[in-house]
Amino acid sequence: AANAGSLTLQSLSLTSEAKWGAYPMYRVYTAGYDLLGQEVEGDNPGFFDGKPVAQYADTLVNDLFLLNVTNIEAEAALSVNVAMAFYGSLYDMLTSCENNLVDAAHAGLDKAAAFYVGADQVPGDSTTGYMLYNLAQFVGERFNQFNNDGGDSQVIANANVVSSLKLIQTHIDGDKCASVLGYTEIRDIVKSLWSYVNQVLIQMLIHRAKTYTQGKPTDFVELYALALLPQVAVCDSDLFSSLLKYTVTLNVDSSTESDLFATLQNSYSCFGVTCHQIGAYAENLVPQCDEGGVVSMAGYVPKWDVRTKARLDRDVRMIRWMMQFNALDAAMEI
Repeated sequence: AANAGSLTLQSLSLTSEAKWGAYPMYRVYTAGYDLLGQEVEGDNPGFFDGKPVAQYADTLVNDLFLLNVTNIEAEAALSVNVAMAFYGSLYDMLTSCENNLVDAAHAGLDKAAAFYVGADQVPGDSTTGYMLYNLAQFVGERFNQFNNDGGDSQVIANANVVSSLKLIQTHIDGDKCASVLGYTEIRDIVKSLWSYVNQVLIQMLIHRAKTYTQGKPTDFVELYALALLPQVAVCDSDLFSSLLKYTVTLNVDSSTESDLFATLQNSYSCFGVTCHQIGAYAENLVPQCDEGGVVSMAGYVPKWDVRTKARLDRDVRMIRWMMQFNALDAAMEI
C-alpha cells in the first residue's frame, strides 16, 4: 500500500481517532458513518458495517476489496484514508501553529504535502504518481480544467492546492503563527484546501456516474458517494437522504442519472464548492450548473440571496452534531 513516512494506509485508519479525534472533519466523518451504519447497515449506534465507526475507512476499503472490482480498493484508499490523512496532517500543522511551534508546524505541512502529492509525481502528469494529486490530474483533464494561467498541463485543483501549501509555508516562515490573526489566516487556507479535495471527489463521482456499464452494479459511484455523504449529513438531512437514495440504495441508470446530478449539484454548498469550480464534464456531457441569481428554498423564492444564512445554518447544525458526539474541541473549530 502507498505510504507517507512509515505509515500504512490501514494503520492510518486504525489509529485515526487517537490522532485526529479532536479535529472537526474527522468528527464529521465518524458521525456521518455512524448514521450510515444505522440507516444502511442496520447497525447499533457507534458501528458501521459491524465494526467500530472509528475504523470506517478501513472497513470500507476491506468491503470494496471483496468485490473484486479492478482498482476500486485503491480509489477507496485515496478517497477516504489518504484524504483524511491529508486533512489530519493539516490540522496537526494548525495545532502546532496555534502554539507557535514553528518546526512542528513545518513537519505537519510537509506530511500533508506528502499525502497529497506523493513520490514520483511529475507535475501536470496523470500517468505518474499514485496519490490525490494524480487522482485530481486524471479527473481534471476530463473536465478540461487546465491551469492556463500557469501555462502548463497542471489542472486547476492541483495548482490551487500546491499554491495554497506554499502560501502556508510562507506564512509560517513569516511568523504568522505568533498571532491569533495570523493563525486564523492560515486556518482559512486549510478550509479552502478541503474544498479542493471535495472538488476532486465530486468530479470523480460524476465521471463514474457517466462511465458505468448499463445493468451492472455502480460500485464506483457508491464509493465516491460514501466518501462525501457525511458532509451532507451534517449540512442538510433531506439532501442526505436523496443523495443516499440515488448513489447507494439504487444503482445509477438512465432513469436516475438526472435526479442524481440535480441532487449532487444542490449539495455543492455543503462541500464548500461552486458550480464554476466543478465545471462541465466531457464537453458538456454533464453541463455546469447555474449558481447565478437568487436561490429558492423549499419552494419559497426570497427577494434576497439567502445562501449566506444557509451556510450559517449548516455551521450551526454541524456544531450541534459535534456536541452530540461530545467533540467539543472540534465544535470550536467550525
